[in-house]
Amino acid sequence: MRKSDKMNKKGGMSIAIVLLTLFTLILCTYALYMFNTSKRALDEPLVVSSYAENLYVKEVIINFYIQRIADKIGISASKGEFIENFRKELSKYKFGGNYAVSELGQTESQLKEENVNQIDGKWGIELTIKINDSANINKNDKYKAEYSYKKVFIRR
Repeated sequence: MRKSDKMNKKGGMSIAIVLLTLFTLILCTYALYMFNTSKRALDEPLVVSSYAENLYVKEVIINFYIQRIADKIGISASKGEFIENFRKELSKYKFGGNYAVSELGQTESQLKEENVNQIDGKWGIELTIKINDSANINKNDKYKAEYSYKKVFIRR
């Protein structure tokens, strides 16, 4: 018999295996302790996704109104005529000094010739819209989001 076979039969164990087992047990015990003590923070529901959805709903509504305005203004001969027709149609969505959707007010300041371009023989306007939303989730936490996007609206 060889000398190494005798050592294995004695039941000797490598020190590395002992240390690995010991550290694994310590790590598992610590992880279970941390999960049990931090349970309070995990019990609160996460409702941010429903608030973020509000931003996308607003985006769809804003895009609908602006595209509707672009479709209604008719054919324009120049940039200036396009801007004037857009401004007139936009004013139809103002009630008592406020727009049907408050973000439509951002378009007034962007009605400039540098934002108007002719694409495929049709006039279009490039607008940058910022949407803000905030809410109190609970007495300590507040949700606040800002979403900004740029889009070209062309008469269809």
